[in-house]
Amino acid sequence: MENMMIEVKNELIGKELVQAVNARDLWAKLESKQQFSDWIKKRIADYGFIEGIDFTRFHKKMMANNATMTEYIIALDMAKELAMMEKTEQGRIARRYFIECEKQLHSSNRHIDAIRSLLLLDAPATWVKLFNDDFYIAIMQLYGHEFDKTKNKPFYCAAITRRWIYDIVLPPELNFEIDTKRGEERKHTWFTQDNGRQTLLIQISKVEMIARMSESRADFESNCARAFLSSPLQLSIKN
Repeated sequence: MENMMIEVKNELIGKELVQAVNARDLWAKLESKQQFSDWIKKRIADYGFIEGIDFTRFHKKMMANNATMTEYIIALDMAKELAMMEKTEQGRIARRYFIECEKQLHSSNRHIDAIRSLLLLDAPATWVKLFNDDFYIAIMQLYGHEFDKTKNKPFYCAAITRRWIYDIVLPPELNFEIDTKRGEERKHTWFTQDNGRQTLLIQISKVEMIARMSESRADFESNCARAFLSSPLQLSIKN
């Protein structure tokens, strides 16, 4: 099934983060004789797929002729049905490919459930200070700014915290889950008091150290990428 190789990734359809594919990619692999727009519209109409549940769409402007093209992102279940509807060998191969993707997803979900139970709470705990002043001093120095605890922190502090702390210690699904559930609470209050906060504190310390070692913002981003992106999930869970 190597020649199938349709990218499956997390996408927001409605209010749910689900495994999904680009419908145009599937259409190309199925080798349909119909034009893509006719093919997808007919199947949506004939089989009652629902926008916001089964698929979402967006418009993309083409650089060559400035025309607008409509793209469809479809949930994995819809992709399996579309593949099965073709009643061709390519359709059968695609369906088996998506079933294999689902098996891998279920294995990944077990891993994510283990991380959730270890690091995250079902409801936020009482606020405690995790990000100390030294962290913000180190970050703001990269921008040529001085930290003043009486003033609101610049927006880039939140962006760095998200990218190099929360996105590193949690997989995307759990980041999305917390962001969806939380209201005005600080994100770190959703972490367990032992493993969760300890994991955060370790990552905060690493990022602060890299900030102090870096000569510029670009140097900081490069150093963080080398340190963390080779293994985005820092926590290892043994089955």
